[in-house]
Order: sequence, then structure tokens, then C-alpha cells
Amino acid sequence: MNKEERIKEMARIMIEARRAPVKDLGQVIANAINYAATYLGTPEKLIASRTGRWEAEIIRRMAAGGDRFLPPNDEAYAMQLKPLFIAMGQAGEDGGDVLSQAMGIAINELGGIDEFTGETWWHDDLSDLGRQYS
Repeated sequence: MNKEERIKEMARIMIEARRAPVKDLGQVIANAINYAATYLGTPEKLIASRTGRWEAEIIRRMAAGGDRFLPPNDEAYAMQLKPLFIAMGQAGEDGGDVLSQAMGIAINELGGIDEFTGETWWHDDLSDLGRQYS
């Protein structure tokens, strides 16, 4: 799967999760990032191409905060996103940019940033990332 295919698949999963609906999509994304960072050995692998960018700080925060318990339905979506984040890290892609692009597709499909984020502690970070491509 190439970068564009990963972006589209991430968007598809996030749209499906939001419509399911998951309890906390932001935490689903954070947990998936945490799982991928753990697999790769460090969150820096998810941002290797642009470590100094503000998006990188969001990815780092989400990786650090992505160790919370999720209800089974939410966890299932985190596990679907995990291999996409791992592949992104292995390819050396900019995690913030890839996530922003996927979120932009999902935000547009769902009708806006608030419809995408729902109720989540991660609302501000997701809003910042999502506004780039929506």
C-alpha cells in the first residue's frame, strides 16, 4: 500500500468509526499512534522527516497519551489504524501531514471538524491537524 492508499484507508476507518459511533475518536487515534510508536520503538519514527514541526509535537503528545483503556468497539478501530501508522513510520513519512490529509478527507465527508472530533480531550489538537486539508 502506498502513501495515498494509506491516507484514503485511514480516512475510511475514521469515517466508519465516527459513524459507528465510537466513544472517543481522538483517543482511538492516540492509541493507534501509541501502538505504532511502541512497535517502531519510538514516536520519532512517526515524524522522522519533520521532527521540528508543530504537527510533530501533536504526534508526540498523542503517542504519550495513547495508553488509555478503550471500550472494545473503539479498540477495534485503533487496531485497524495501527498497521497504517506502522507502515507510515517504516516509510519515513511525515506522520502529522499524513494524519492531517486523512483527517481532511474524513472532516469533509462528515460535514465539519466538530462532527469529526465529537467529544474528546484531543479536540484542539485534532482541530489544528484537521484544518490543514479540510
